[in-house]
Amino acid sequence: MDFDFISDHLALDFAGTLSWRTTERVELLTGPAELERWVRLSGLTDGPLRVTAAGFRSAVELREAVYRAAAGVPEGAGADPADLAVIRRAAGRPGVVPRLSAIGELHRAGDLSQVLADLAVAASELLGSQERHHIRVCARENCTRMFLDRSRAASRRWCDKLRCGSSANSAAYRRRRQVRQP
Repeated sequence: MDFDFISDHLALDFAGTLSWRTTERVELLTGPAELERWVRLSGLTDGPLRVTAAGFRSAVELREAVYRAAAGVPEGAGADPADLAVIRRAAGRPGVVPRLSAIGELHRAGDLSQVLADLAVAASELLGSQERHHIRVCARENCTRMFLDRSRAASRRWCDKLRCGSSANSAAYRRRRQVRQP
């Protein structure tokens, strides 16, 4: 499966690399190579990234801490102190270094620890600010993807309008048609 960057926030997109958490879980980060690919697609670094087995485990630990901390926000729940500690620990490391080569040429270089630091900082800034009130969980049954609702009316319901929104609307239409037919 391809990675989606539909959450309107990189930390939530990272948390979304494990989907359908309550039913048939779909793990998109199946190993170090997939994590390297996600990082490259995210734009966090330009160059190749070496991910060890230990680094991969650290990334998954951070992803799960971010997911659990953010998932409680829409219900007003607090976060587990252990999850906050994981996020703080990663955020306390140096991040990716941007280098301006020329006007219009920015390069980002860093190792996995620096990438995880940037993700943890992004999560910290989201969860520690008023922007956290815009975190939503997709309204499609069993979809566990989170996103930021930046719509003017704060009425966005789907992580992805085409996938989850269309599927949910089609299912509702079929249910209405079944009720009307004898």
